[in-house]
Amino acid sequence: MKTPIEMMLDGIEWKPCRGEVDHSSDLPYVTHEGVLRIGLNELRCYTLNTGERVFDADDIKELFTDGRPEAGPFQNGTSEP
Repeated sequence: MKTPIEMMLDGIEWKPCRGEVDHSSDLPYVTHEGVLRIGLNELRCYTLNTGERVFDADDIKELFTDGRPEAGPFQNGTSEP
């Protein structure tokens, strides 16, 4: 059974990425890219050659901070209540 996030990611229109890939490296590389829309937010996401799917870190930060610079999880912008 798939998780809710897996079902959301399956609904993305994935587009192949073009670019040079260093196949001599053991590091994963991007094979496809897409956009996950959640409300008014757009999260860039990528499929790696390992099959793993990852989100763009800047988009995740903006999602959780409402675009506020250096915002923490509390109203005063810090990680302390």
